[in-house]
Amino acid sequence: MTPHDENTHSVPCVTYRPTVPALEDLLYKPIPILDHGFIYPIDYMGDDTAITSAARVSYGRGTKRLQEDTNLIRYMLRHEHATPFEMPVIKFHVKLPIFVARQWIRHRASCLAGDVKLTFDLPGGILSRGNKIYYLTIKEIYDRFQPTVNVTRPDKQKYPYFNRDHVRGMMLRSCDEMNLWPTHTSIVDVWESGVKPIYRVDFGQNKILRASADHLCFTDLGWLRLIDALQSNAGFATTVKSGQFISYTPEFTTEDERREEWRSLPSCPKYEVSNMGRVRSLLNNQNNPRQYPKIKEQTYVPNGYLVVSLSENGISRIHHVHQLVMETFYPESRDGREVRHHDDNRANNRLDNLLYGTPFENTSDRMNGDGSQRMAIGFTAPISYIQDGEEMTYDLSVSGPFHNFCAGGVYVHNSYNEYSARYSILDKEFYIPEFEKLATQSTSNRQGRGDVLQGEEADAVLTLLRDDANRNYDHYIEMLNEGEHADPNRDGLARELARMNLTLNTYTQWYWKIDLRNLFHFLGLRAEAHAQYEIRVYAEQILQIVQAWVPIATHAFMDYQFHAIKVSRMEKELLRDMLQARDSWNCFLVDHAGNTDTIAKKYGLTKREMGEFIQNLGLQTTD
Repeated sequence: MTPHDENTHSVPCVTYRPTVPALEDLLYKPIPILDHGFIYPIDYMGDDTAITSAARVSYGRGTKRLQEDTNLIRYMLRHEHATPFEMPVIKFHVKLPIFVARQWIRHRASCLAGDVKLTFDLPGGILSRGNKIYYLTIKEIYDRFQPTVNVTRPDKQKYPYFNRDHVRGMMLRSCDEMNLWPTHTSIVDVWESGVKPIYRVDFGQNKILRASADHLCFTDLGWLRLIDALQSNAGFATTVKSGQFISYTPEFTTEDERREEWRSLPSCPKYEVSNMGRVRSLLNNQNNPRQYPKIKEQTYVPNGYLVVSLSENGISRIHHVHQLVMETFYPESRDGREVRHHDDNRANNRLDNLLYGTPFENTSDRMNGDGSQRMAIGFTAPISYIQDGEEMTYDLSVSGPFHNFCAGGVYVHNSYNEYSARYSILDKEFYIPEFEKLATQSTSNRQGRGDVLQGEEADAVLTLLRDDANRNYDHYIEMLNEGEHADPNRDGLARELARMNLTLNTYTQWYWKIDLRNLFHFLGLRAEAHAQYEIRVYAEQILQIVQAWVPIATHAFMDYQFHAIKVSRMEKELLRDMLQARDSWNCFLVDHAGNTDTIAKKYGLTKREMGEFIQNLGLQTTD
């Protein structure tokens, strides 16, 4: 049995995809970064024109003239019009040290509110073919990932991550995107993503999703951002109770109408049934003869079948459509056989999808390979949605292969697809800084570096980094019972446990998909001169790639955001007085003692703020 049929559930394909030659030349070409890392684009959608096209949707009747693309993009960035810049999307393959990945992952834009419920299947329910599920909110999961502390008896403190490991072992509901049947995944990690605007979407039956506008959701139109799915009235992929099955009516095309064959229903000749699963009435209405033949409306029943109401001798009765089709085209005796759906879709009642089978065969169609009953993925439109304020958000990563999970009763995506050390053995590759990148802690900036280490001190640090990484990796391989010293008579430690001994400079890999708006936000922070060197070099390469992809938008970004500075109220007043001062700026900023403390205090600026103000404007304060 094939649970999914391309003819019965179409995911729209892109009919027009503008290409950018400069970016096409960069696809699938790794750009080396650091000692073992790389980055390169693997896919993209949209370009500069996608931004202007999205903006011009709001241009209605009365618009006299459309601005040129360049001017329009620059105007929108200058005035912080964000939504049009969410249209272009790009996907990267990145190899980077784990400690850099932790900084990187903070810039996910798609996040869930803390009270969103995640759906887990209980093993006992699956074995008994029942529908025993368990819910945890993402905030509860986050709390369980934190280490426990024995406050009263610290000496009795045992393993502090018992709760975390228990949650990681739970069966989180996921969607098999190939055949639209539920499967399971497991949680890898969870983290806070900061305070962000939230949309609240109500699907009915206590299914409520509260998430940021950018969160990817699985819909009948494929993967869409939450806000795009809502605005396009898409149907969201949702869970249904055990015993219900996937049901979506095939699209009826002009070709189907040409191939449609009608036959009289043997048990009631005033109705006809077609090989395309439609039913029509042949009654003649003298008052309105154009009404007939009239296609009968079909409705779903809770078990996923389509039914139709037929009138016989003045009495209306409900009939299953699939049984009417088989009765009409195969009127011979069924001999206790049941009607089966070849693609397991109970709403696909076309003749070529129906066949007779034994009750055992019909039941087997509804079972997984392990004997458990399949539970369906359906599509439902939201009842309502509203913007629901701002609050702390959370996000999590899950294991593959599909990297989605059930949240709020619908399926959402984990947009980072990381190389999983639960399934694979990591390579023996570590980031060891170059000699000139080793520096002391800055005394003026807690997040920065100070003087570069010299001579023996630098050699000692490099030796420690290299020795620790190699030793821990050797222990990792030993715990896995891999390598040349592996013992064939014993099993190695589970990979998900052995990996926790690896150092943070070990390399990992992931696919990263992001829209242009949030990519600019990432670059504004991580390509900036004060960002940590190890992540800045990745951001600088991304900036060059983005320049090739959307040159007009990138130029505007550099002018109005990246190289721009924000001015506080105090700095604005200081600038105004400086422009009105008759003396030189230098004389205005410094006192007779040659320092800026007096001026800073006058305008309510801290010493650090004053220094940044002078530096940002490139002013000179020396005599």
